[in-house]
Amino acid sequence: MQLRIFFFYCLLFLSAAAQAQTALGVWEGSFNIRGSKKNKMNVRLELMQTEGQIVGIITTRGFDKNTVYGCDYLVAGTVQNKKLRLARISVRRGVAMSKTDCSFFRYLDLQLNKPDTAKTISAVWTWGDEDKDAFTAVKTETAISATAQEEINAYVEDLFNSYEEANIYLAPAERLNQKVTELTADSTEILLEFYSAGKSINDSISVFLNGHPISSNCHLFEKPLRIRLQQIDTGMNEIVIVSESVGKPTLQLRFVIRQGTQTKEFKITPGFIRNAIVFINRKQD
Repeated sequence: MQLRIFFFYCLLFLSAAAQAQTALGVWEGSFNIRGSKKNKMNVRLELMQTEGQIVGIITTRGFDKNTVYGCDYLVAGTVQNKKLRLARISVRRGVAMSKTDCSFFRYLDLQLNKPDTAKTISAVWTWGDEDKDAFTAVKTETAISATAQEEINAYVEDLFNSYEEANIYLAPAERLNQKVTELTADSTEILLEFYSAGKSINDSISVFLNGHPISSNCHLFEKPLRIRLQQIDTGMNEIVIVSESVGKPTLQLRFVIRQGTQTKEFKITPGFIRNAIVFINRKQD
């Protein structure tokens, strides 16, 4: 019985993940504000998935009396019951409108269970007084713009900074992966070395290569950790260093990577909020 329940929740999770993937990209549509044909609003929606939720930039533009007006919003949400609800997180800017006026928008619902969701999507725009405007959006791009991605990344960074200030503990899978470096390697052996910079008893880490554990809960206070990678996949590889400490919010570690005569050294600080991630691009033999 428990196994059946487990598989049921697995299927629910996979279904929600697939629906979320469908929603990613750039969508464009328009609606008449509160049904008035004189007030047409064009909507552009750019969505990407980051840290367990879908985050996006909504750009709205209208035209009235020779003036272009509209608002840019940062929105975020998750998929539930085949619906993605994107709540307003902030007003990024107003064009010929004040941010106060722009704040009258509350959230946008996207329906993800239609057969043609990969190309078109049903949307409902909800105002502050719960009045709604329905419209259909069409997918125009699979990748969002560099500008939208920068704004979303800045939001995620600010969010995790606030977590750090509040000393919040996140599970390793929920943490932000902070890039340390990106290196190019050949097919010879790679040596990874991890040292406790502060000699703290709390300095304990796990290390993952492409999602697979290669060292678990190693206590660096006792001795440094050395990992030999005899062979890694051709192309880009990810090494994620996760803090296993529950008593120290941020670890201070020295990380050394050696291959042949090449040695590089870095300071890394995995903790309650962030993992450290190293990219190694192995060249084709």
